Amino acid sequence: KPKPKFPTITQAWYITLIFFVVTIAVAGALALLINGGYKDLREFLGYTIPLGVVCAVVLMFQKHEFDAKFTTLFRKFDLQIIPFLLLFVLGFGYASDFIMSLFPMPEFMKKIFEEMLSFSVLGFLLVCVAAPLLEEILCRGIFLRSFLENYSSKKAIVWSAIIFAVLHMNPWQAIPAFVVGYFMGWLFYKTKSLLPSIVVHFLNNVIAYITAGIVGVDFTYNKLLPWHPSL
Repeated sequence: KPKPKFPTITQAWYITLIFFVVTIAVAGALALLINGGYKDLREFLGYTIPLGVVCAVVLMFQKHEFDAKFTTLFRKFDLQIIPFLLLFVLGFGYASDFIMSLFPMPEFMKKIFEEMLSFSVLGFLLVCVAAPLLEEILCRGIFLRSFLENYSSKKAIVWSAIIFAVLHMNPWQAIPAFVVGYFMGWLFYKTKSLLPSIVVHFLNNVIAYITAGIVGVDFTYNKLLPWHPSL
């Protein structure tokens, strides 16, 4: 029986746990090193350093697992599907509104989101650039790439979506994160490219970031576009 590709599902959970530990350690260090009015910088570094380091280290261990280089995962894809990806994001937004209405977010979480989504250059780079790129590299480019070699495609995509949901560390986001994570995993499986999932992640976060800044953290897609698409 061939040796399974690294990481397996179990190993991916250990990597996720390590990411949480590193995040706490980096946050503590940044709180001591950067104080005063540099909250945006602390948040940006507190996210990108742990996730960037974890991705880099895991890729070092994984580089001998596959014949093709990791950079081949950024292969071109048919740009004609971008309008359909945008339609998915908008439709997913309406579905998320319904899901979130069943599990309302408490006030303390709304405050956290208000701070995170308050407009700034670093805030935009964090939510709309760093998150789509780094999270897709980890969840689809590293985890799902190996899972597809070790398990059935359905099992691989489901588990990568579950880990993606857990990475958000927010139970009120878990179901929507799982749904969009499953779709992005399916895109990666079908196209063999990270770029379509990065585009979906980028569009979703940009719409949420901009509309939260305009309408507020309580925005819904019904406020943004007051019509109901048939999906």
